[in-house]
Amino acid sequence: MGRAVAAACAGVLAMLLATGRKSERWAFMIATLYLLRAPRFSRTTELWFRMAGYAQIIFPAVLCVAATYIVVYLRNKRMSGANV
Repeated sequence: MGRAVAAACAGVLAMLLATGRKSERWAFMIATLYLLRAPRFSRTTELWFRMAGYAQIIFPAVLCVAATYIVVYLRNKRMSGANV
């Protein structure tokens, strides 16, 4: 859970600090780094342990991108409401 929260914060922070029209694309870079540098688990024969290991690797990256796009959606919604 801690890696997932850190990944979400890193993605949102990178999006907020990056300049440009599509700054949310930096979240994909952060997510890729989380996938590449994830701790590896030992190969076990039980399906449940393998699924839990893959979830520990994939979930932080997915949450990083999802949190970033939620912030982008809320920001765009607030900005379009201010222009009306």
